[in-house]
Amino acid sequence: ECAGWEAVNANNMFCRDLWKVLSAEAPDNLVFSPLGISLVMGALAEGASGRTLRKIKETMHFDYNSRRRAGHSELLISLGKVVNPIISIASRMFVSKLITLLPGFTDHVMSTYSSSPLSVDFLDPISTARTINAWSASSTRGLISNLIEPDEIHPDAKLILANAIYFKGTWEAEFDLEMTTPD
Repeated sequence: ECAGWEAVNANNMFCRDLWKVLSAEAPDNLVFSPLGISLVMGALAEGASGRTLRKIKETMHFDYNSRRRAGHSELLISLGKVVNPIISIASRMFVSKLITLLPGFTDHVMSTYSSSPLSVDFLDPISTARTINAWSASSTRGLISNLIEPDEIHPDAKLILANAIYFKGTWEAEFDLEMTTPD
């Protein structure tokens, strides 16, 4: 079994668990990306230890090791080769400028997740929101340009994990527009 399938299986278990929680809170329409969450949590696991790392592994259903890292990397490479539909996944860690990251962490996250942590000043929420929103707009081809408001950024924050997925495709069986409503 390839490493990519191990990552997919763990992600499916996480998806099932998360669906149970989220659908109870939002029973109408619900859209979320377990893969997106799995990728940012995998990157977070790279710098975690002790109880935090154990909780990430337990929640995400993976024992984070080189095989799982390879699985995430394989998935990102495979998705990057898809032509129709267009799928683009971007993740970013926005880290307090007061935090010093472990040596090699940035390079490791970049090589595995095609992402690198970005240092921001949480004491300046306007600038930080502008930085995060610019990243979001760039990652979603301009579709999500207001991901976070300055008043949502706490000055004591240490980290904001962000993930964006751009998807453009056609439905095999398109919806009848007369049968849809705006809500």
